[in-house]
Amino acid sequence: MIGVAVFLFVGISYLRHNYTIYSDSQESMSPTIKKGSRLLVDMKAYKSKLPALQNIVLCNVSSPVDFKTVRRVVGLPKDQISYSSWEGQLLNNGQQLESPPNLSLEWKEPPVKSQVKISIPYTVPSDSYFVVEDSADGSTNSKCFFDSRYFGAVPKRDILGKVVYIFPDPHK
Repeated sequence: MIGVAVFLFVGISYLRHNYTIYSDSQESMSPTIKKGSRLLVDMKAYKSKLPALQNIVLCNVSSPVDFKTVRRVVGLPKDQISYSSWEGQLLNNGQQLESPPNLSLEWKEPPVKSQVKISIPYTVPSDSYFVVEDSADGSTNSKCFFDSRYFGAVPKRDILGKVVYIFPDPHK
């Protein structure tokens, strides 16, 4: 019995030290993550490896104010992000970005162009990542974007962890 208690204690301690539960209060990742969803975030995921394309990450953003947000990685260090006016899509190194089913990575102009921190084409700085909202096509409440197209790439030090699980909605 003591062995089971020790095992449970060690297991729970490991989970509490390496994972956190984050409640997403935004619609910016819909339909992948619904507003109000609870997410399990591996806070040690990027201590020994780097974020990969299409990873959903919890990150700190400090422009124009500091806040935590969940975004999808679509650009790695030194990638060149551009825009195809013909297709209306973001491009990574000249290739159309892979987007999850039912999502679009259309380019949209911000409401106040003078607030945009990047220009296209944009080279992702070393040790930084280009992250976007899943609802970038405006299918939810956004008429514009609030992601790397607005505030620029996110330094690796500001990527806090990898979303590894989206808890089911308990109200359904």
